[in-house]
Amino acid sequence: MSQPANPGKSQAAMRLIAQTTFYNRGDQERLIQFIADAYAPELLEQQPPIAKAAAFAQMRHILGKVRVKRWIVMNEHDIVARMEAENGTRFVVELKCMDDYPHKIIYYMQHPSSS
Repeated sequence: MSQPANPGKSQAAMRLIAQTTFYNRGDQERLIQFIADAYAPELLEQQPPIAKAAAFAQMRHILGKVRVKRWIVMNEHDIVARMEAENGTRFVVELKCMDDYPHKIIYYMQHPSSS
């Protein structure tokens, strides 16, 4: 898979950017709606939109706003991004979405960054 020239050409990157925007705004209602619309049913069964948004709200309370510090891997349907929080915490996000429209998110994982 070749790397797109910018995040606008990656379905996965656009979803991470949208989610991060709602997270940073603290717009819980819009974040809940985004999660309900953008995540695959299998993921929503594991953690419903309200619960996932509540977890993000708790994370925002602790970390503050977050931003993509660097795209480590960027393909059309999957990304790995190094994130940095307002409080200096760094972590990695992995996100994969379906190849077919509407490109629902099928995998989302956050883990500590080594750098």
